[in-house]
Amino acid sequence: MNVLVVSEQWPWPAHQGDHVRLDAIVRTLAATHRVTLLGQPGPTRPAIAGVDAVALPVTKRVRSLAQYPRLPSTVALRMDAALRQTITQVAAKHHRVLFYQLKTTAWLDSQLPPEHVVVDLTDSLALYYRRRGGLWRIEARRAHQAERDIATRYATTVVSDHDREAIDPDHTLHVIVAPNGYWTPVKGDRRPEPNQVIAVGNWHYYPNQAGIRHFTKRVWPHVQHANPAARLWVVGRGPNPLPTGVPGVEWIGEVDDLGDWYQRAAVAVAPVYVGAGMKTKIMEALFYHLPVVATALGAEGIDPTPVLLAAKDDQGLARGIVQGLATPPSWPQAAWETFVQDHAWTLTLRPLVRAVEQGMAP
Repeated sequence: MNVLVVSEQWPWPAHQGDHVRLDAIVRTLAATHRVTLLGQPGPTRPAIAGVDAVALPVTKRVRSLAQYPRLPSTVALRMDAALRQTITQVAAKHHRVLFYQLKTTAWLDSQLPPEHVVVDLTDSLALYYRRRGGLWRIEARRAHQAERDIATRYATTVVSDHDREAIDPDHTLHVIVAPNGYWTPVKGDRRPEPNQVIAVGNWHYYPNQAGIRHFTKRVWPHVQHANPAARLWVVGRGPNPLPTGVPGVEWIGEVDDLGDWYQRAAVAVAPVYVGAGMKTKIMEALFYHLPVVATALGAEGIDPTPVLLAAKDDQGLARGIVQGLATPPSWPQAAWETFVQDHAWTLTLRPLVRAVEQGMAP
């Protein structure tokens, strides 16, 4: 089967959650089908058998916000009739078309047969905007209507039950849960450094910036008060989001081998206070056999394990880190291996692959 995947960007290198998921989707589909990916070129080309990556000339038009006031801005900004026509012509040469995330539906022509189209929303933008509050609630209403319109007409996938409930609480639409997973990491020995905490993220992303700032100002002082030897590494791409002068906190930035840093840390922290979906960075840390302390929102959609603590408040987040450093939670090797097997991308993406292969969900 020839499958066309439409995305705003190629996902390589896969350094952030949405790129990690798209890379996994492309690789998983390419295992059994011929895949063509349309998107803006990234710094590297794919080295994946059975995948052709084709450049897509994506532009954003601010004037479109006034032309399409009822659409969420992420869709309105990308409205482009010529690009939609080009994609429709390419789609005619493929058996199925997967549109990745809500923003690409700006190029989804209603003339395409619905049974040939799948839309991976990933998470519910309406839920994300609603949680940000304030004026974002206007965007939440627009995104909610757009997500329901999509799920009414096409097979639609999301990463968690929370996102499905936000779009389709009555379970009457074509919404399928295909969770995030992870690739089994290269085997390496855990060699945690005492009292070492790590926070990983794409620091271009507002919720990550806001989360780490809140954490270092409001939570980390309590950790240091209880354990003065505690240290925090902040790792990932993007600008340094840290406030100045916070004791025990070190900005690392982008690294070549994230796995090495996971293996050297004793505890990972995920201070997520705004967002939706399912956090790839938590799955990543768990796959490296690393205990994780997260906010309850950050841990949404991830199966409970002995080494994932979902804290209800800042005090619980601080206590969880202190306890995790003092007495690392136990996770037997067999239990960890079962978790890794059950959450491999090839397994978690099966509902999405079935939707692509079978067309419109029943």
